[in-house]
Amino acid sequence: MSPVNHILAKDDHEANAKSIKYKNLDPFPQIYPALLNSADIYDYVAATGMIYPFEADKEKFKPASYSISFEGQALYWKDKSNEDKVVLNLKKGDVLTLSPNSLVYVTLEPKLRLPNYLAARFNLQIKQVHRGLLLGTGPLVDPGFEGHLLIPLHNFSSNTYQLKSGEPLIWMEFTKISHNNFWKLDDVENSRLGKFFEFNRDSKDRTASTYLNQAVENGPILSTFASLSLQYEGLHKKSSIALAQADETNERAHSLIRTFNIGVAISLAAFVGALATVLGIAFTMRSNIDNYVNAANDRQNSEHEKIINTHINDVELLNRNNILSLKLDSLSNELKKIRSKYPY
Repeated sequence: MSPVNHILAKDDHEANAKSIKYKNLDPFPQIYPALLNSADIYDYVAATGMIYPFEADKEKFKPASYSISFEGQALYWKDKSNEDKVVLNLKKGDVLTLSPNSLVYVTLEPKLRLPNYLAARFNLQIKQVHRGLLLGTGPLVDPGFEGHLLIPLHNFSSNTYQLKSGEPLIWMEFTKISHNNFWKLDDVENSRLGKFFEFNRDSKDRTASTYLNQAVENGPILSTFASLSLQYEGLHKKSSIALAQADETNERAHSLIRTFNIGVAISLAAFVGALATVLGIAFTMRSNIDNYVNAANDRQNSEHEKIINTHINDVELLNRNNILSLKLDSLSNELKKIRSKYPY
């Protein structure tokens, strides 16, 4: 076996040649089946050309994963009409806008050529997860896969985000599967009965449209949240109109209440004024009556006093007359006595 070439492929043609050579030949049999660390990832990429283009920058690696960006076709639908499908061809540096509650399909930048002994998985970078974005992950990228991956990207938030093509989007990890003599090129007889099934050749190098047509033939694929968002917007508009009408009705009611209160206040003020007038008149009349009664009583008392005084004067006069009458009687008797003594 020739020594392993640890120099990265300089173009896609060279990456393809490396892939063909090491499709079923493991250049590093000493690496046990396990999740590959960053050093193993680099060595397998250099030997097999399984990722192209590939960047060896330190920032592109974590201990057991490699950072991958998106570039190429991006697709989404504005509504349920397939005529409203939007297809973008993003070049490095182009901006992709993610609307609130939207679903957009993006193409990963590098082409994968996985050998038959390596599988891959990927997930969204934690920064994007914290923004409220969700990546459709879970399916294994099978050994033997060739092509660009198309992934659904959901924006579950109410914010609008902008992603720049060529910047890191996902982390991809690689796992070496258990050994099988199918890819061990030597003269040892394969005594095992299990059969290794290679990746379906018809599934390689698919385009974005091929992926989506296989999922839903010539049909739009929309986020349920987008539909709910539209329904919510409709309900929100209706609610706003209803609230506006309610506010208008409420304002009218308050206006009527204010008018009624003003009318009641005016009526009450008029009633109080009228009552005050009536009470004033009544008080004046009562005062006049009291004055008249008092005057009448005074007159009555004065007349009564006069009558009493007159009666007293009459009694005094009567007493005087009686006294005079007695004196006259006494004088008359004296005169009689004198006459009897001295007759003429």
